[in-house]
Amino acid sequence: IERGIDVALRFGRVEEADLVARPLFEVHYLMCGRPEIVQALPEHPSELEPHLCIGVMPEESQAPFAWHLERGQEKVVIHPKGRLNFNSSEMSMAAAQTGIGLAFVLDIFAKPYLDSGALVQAYPQWLMPARTFYVVTTKDRATSAKVRAFTDFLFEELDPDRQRGRHL
Repeated sequence: IERGIDVALRFGRVEEADLVARPLFEVHYLMCGRPEIVQALPEHPSELEPHLCIGVMPEESQAPFAWHLERGQEKVVIHPKGRLNFNSSEMSMAAAQTGIGLAFVLDIFAKPYLDSGALVQAYPQWLMPARTFYVVTTKDRATSAKVRAFTDFLFEELDPDRQRGRHL
């Protein structure tokens, strides 16, 4: 936006006063791995061995972030201690395809792997965190005809099941 970009897509909350943000769509994390790995998992995720979890490393952290799962009032937190940590969903899924462990990635990135059968979802009955994508522009560009046309196009083309607030 600062570099003269009319519209940006951003994860997470936008709190800058000079920006306008509209929630565009919601994605959810999911846990996935090779079919034979997932089939052999314990019935309850609280029994999952943390060494089987491929870590996701946020840029600002020295440790992988914890995996949060919920089912009704029940909550489970897993602290990955696997041999590998990545800051890339693509690399996490590539590692999971080798059978080294489970990846914790956003569903939009996992979809091609799940559709092909290369990976399967683990614990699908458990809800995992959601992230929201926002369409962001500056206040002075928000009323521009080209910005409005582009954002309207994004909302029209978006799969309605992904619109914010609807669970996948």
